[in-house]
Amino acid sequence: MTIETSIAFAIACFVVMATPGPGVMATIGRGMTHGFWQTQYFVMGIALGDLTYLLSAIFGLAAIATHFEGVFTIIRWIGVAYLIYLGIKAWTAPPVDPRDIKVGSPKPVAGFLGGLFLTLGNPKAIMFYLGFLPAFIDMKNLSGTDIGIVVTIDVVVLVTTMATYAFLSSSARMILRSPRAIKYFNRSAGTVMIGTGAFIAIRN
Repeated sequence: MTIETSIAFAIACFVVMATPGPGVMATIGRGMTHGFWQTQYFVMGIALGDLTYLLSAIFGLAAIATHFEGVFTIIRWIGVAYLIYLGIKAWTAPPVDPRDIKVGSPKPVAGFLGGLFLTLGNPKAIMFYLGFLPAFIDMKNLSGTDIGIVVTIDVVVLVTTMATYAFLSSSARMILRSPRAIKYFNRSAGTVMIGTGAFIAIRN
């Protein structure tokens, strides 16, 4: 991977990870309820679940790209369509108060497992990677170095993004309780998601 591709991939990861979804909303809810530091165990669980899906997508897509190029192209377009669908869904979603989300126990192990199982039970995570990876990586010539770069970028961006949400939610609880703020948050994220899907569609 070139430096330019790595930067583009990092930006794309940030866009997707920062948009509203179960992980983001649960992180905000935990930040408001348990505070910043307790939420970090939850974030580590999310990171492990995300990494599991990422590696599954990498090796699965590499095999498909090598033997079934036509199927590989179809999968990429399915990923694009799914991103746009999520963007539209975010635009039309009613505001949800993070205080209404069940955040679970503040204990470290429970928090970690909560984040892990939340991510593993969320099929849109694998769809994100199915849409992203083909746009940034030549799956037919995937090297160990490329995999290391992708994994590092993905984990660093995810942990940083979720930690930022945890910090902001624990520090600005009143702002995040406003239905108007949540509605703007959803619509902004939906716009970015649709734009990301369009970007991936025209990249190749």
